Amino acid sequence: MNALKSYKIYDFSTIFLLSLMLFYFIPVPKLPVVRLAPMNILFYILILYLFTRIQDIIKLDAKIITMLFLIIVFVLLSNLLNVVQTKEFGNIASYIRIILFMLFIPLACSDEKRLMVVLKFFLVMAAFSTVFGILIYFFGGPFAAVKKFLTQSQVTAGLYYDKGSQVTGIYCLAHVFGYLLAAAPLLTFGVFCVEKKKKWIVFLFIFMVGVILNAERSALLMNLVVFFLWFVKDKGKRPFIFLLFVVIMSSFFILPYLLDLAGYQKPTDIKASHQSGTIMERMKESSVEDAVDRLKWQWHGIRSVLKSPILGVDHELYVRTVHNIPYTVKNLNLYANTPWPHNHYVNAGMWAGVAGWLILLVFLTILISIHKDTQKQLQGFPKAGLVYSGLSLAVLGAMGNGLFHNHGIFRVEFATCTLVGLLFAFNRVAKNYTAEENAQL
Repeated sequence: MNALKSYKIYDFSTIFLLSLMLFYFIPVPKLPVVRLAPMNILFYILILYLFTRIQDIIKLDAKIITMLFLIIVFVLLSNLLNVVQTKEFGNIASYIRIILFMLFIPLACSDEKRLMVVLKFFLVMAAFSTVFGILIYFFGGPFAAVKKFLTQSQVTAGLYYDKGSQVTGIYCLAHVFGYLLAAAPLLTFGVFCVEKKKKWIVFLFIFMVGVILNAERSALLMNLVVFFLWFVKDKGKRPFIFLLFVVIMSSFFILPYLLDLAGYQKPTDIKASHQSGTIMERMKESSVEDAVDRLKWQWHGIRSVLKSPILGVDHELYVRTVHNIPYTVKNLNLYANTPWPHNHYVNAGMWAGVAGWLILLVFLTILISIHKDTQKQLQGFPKAGLVYSGLSLAVLGAMGNGLFHNHGIFRVEFATCTLVGLLFAFNRVAKNYTAEENAQL
């Protein structure tokens, strides 16, 4: 299709989307004169720009608009219930930003070439973040100082990441970075299956090292489970998927062994946060009791929602449910550190009551419907189908990670939301797909 060569891929929308993504990965602090972070400035511009794209927004699939609307409803409902419970209304600015970001992704990715540019840039920034975290893990020092400077106005500011800390990106905590690492290898492999370029193998290696040194067991689990499901679904047509699965499994044993041979010692600086060593070291410290405790937290989370199905659950009710504390006991200071359920989908009910679970159910139902629609539209286009398989399984990896942590799509976790936004874009592009465009992918 000659028309594909006649326009600029890097138009305003594409460059602006890449800029937003860049500042999500690298959160530059507030500028001294205007007292605004570059990200905030960009989002003020985005709001104005979206007004000029109203007609394009209206043309988006109604399912996409409905899903974004459901996130807005959930955020408002959970915050209103929080006002009832605590008399405080949370800061919803970050939620508004990520929802607008998710809306902008399918608008900017209007064809397959722009979509691939954005998708690959996401992987490049994910790899950069992982490498930066690895440098902090092994060397600390100046790399740790850069992270501290960039996150001075972020939630991570109170934590000190240095040599030996679990690998994380610049923008988030270690356990949140696990969402990205649960998804990035799957998306990378989808791109590799189409392009067959060695650089994607390098990216895979970076992400695997990241998973090992991030030491979040759920990220490892999601990679292994989803890669295995991919191989089963593929019915052995691409044996290198199984080979990669074996390589991934082996790497979790080989790399810690190589670190030992190199004489690397885990730092003992007590000032540094999240010093759990490698994934193997953390798994050695795990026990059946740890897994049972997590299941208990989740069960008690469900029980607490059933006790307060309309208003949702505050921390006091949850603590009383976990420890079976009667209301005659007023002082709960001994239980202040009781952890939340570590399950994003249980939390949806705790934050917004049974209505939160209903919103979640409708959201996931529509997401599955969009996924099936896109798969159907891509039948006969194997290259695009492979990339989309990697993307959809990456979404599964990130959202599956939410089964073990508190963040997720309704806490607008960046990696999960970006991947869902890219899935929206693929749905839009697939509707106008042609065989020639598939050949040029």
